[in-house]
Amino acid sequence: MPDEVAGGHTTTRRLLVAGHRRIGFINLDTGIPAAVGRRHGYEQALREAGPDIDDGFVVPGHATADGGYAAACELLDREDGRPTALLRGNVRMAMGAYDAIKERGLRIPDDIAVIGFDNQELIAAPAQWRLPGDRQRPRTGRGPAGRHLSQRRAR
Repeated sequence: MPDEVAGGHTTTRRLLVAGHRRIGFINLDTGIPAAVGRRHGYEQALREAGPDIDDGFVVPGHATADGGYAAACELLDREDGRPTALLRGNVRMAMGAYDAIKERGLRIPDDIAVIGFDNQELIAAPAQWRLPGDRQRPRTGRGPAGRHLSQRRAR
């Protein structure tokens, strides 16, 4: 079972060490155990970093591209200033967040950093990119789809 608190803490800490002080968190729907744990880790890392860290950047969303897009829009369009980094709940949410970032003319990583959870191979592999912050080793299933992904990676 994954340690969601440690995951939220580690990813947030990584952004803090990189100099970010306004870290937006596009979290999963509230009440989901992963969302609760990740938020706890996020908040713990912010508290440890000190009082000058803005912690008012949590927006829950559905674990879909549309959910990630809506949450990213809310964070990026804040009147009191946008975050300099986004922590996102999963790869589908990242896809939506990337659309929101691009629509605003922002560039990753020049204008905003993005880090997160869940490199879901069937989404990420066909695009031939790995999402920032995803550190899992690529895994391939058995059967035709797994062989196809392995062949694509070998190129």
